[in-house]
Amino acid sequence: MTNSRRKGHNYERQLAKRLRAAGFPDAARHLEYQDDEATDGRDLKGTQPFAIQAKHWKTNPPISAIEQVVPTDEYPIRVAFLKRTQAKRKPGLEVMVVHADVGLQMIRLLRDHDLLSCL
Repeated sequence: MTNSRRKGHNYERQLAKRLRAAGFPDAARHLEYQDDEATDGRDLKGTQPFAIQAKHWKTNPPISAIEQVVPTDEYPIRVAFLKRTQAKRKPGLEVMVVHADVGLQMIRLLRDHDLLSCL
C-alpha cells in the first residue's frame, strides 16, 4: 500500500472515531470490498443521513470531492471532509464541505435554536 493510500485510510479511521464521539456510534471506515458504499462513493458507513467522502492530501484537496458521493434514500446529505497536510510554509487545514443550501439551513437551525454559543 502506498503512503498516500495509508494516509487516506488513517484519516478515514480517525474521522470515524471523531464521528462516533459526536453521536454516530456505528461510524466506521468501510472496506473496499463492500460494494454498496464504494459504488455510492461513501468512505464511511453508519453516518446516516450523511454520505461522507474524506480526502487527506499533501496539497489542497478539491471541493469537487463532494461530487464523488451519490446521495441515496438512506444517505441523502452529501458531505466532504477535506484535510491538507502541514507543509513547510502552509499550516495544515481541515474543512467540512456541504452544499450551500444545506450549510445555510444548518446555520438557520443553529440560530433558531440558540445553539451558536455551543460552537
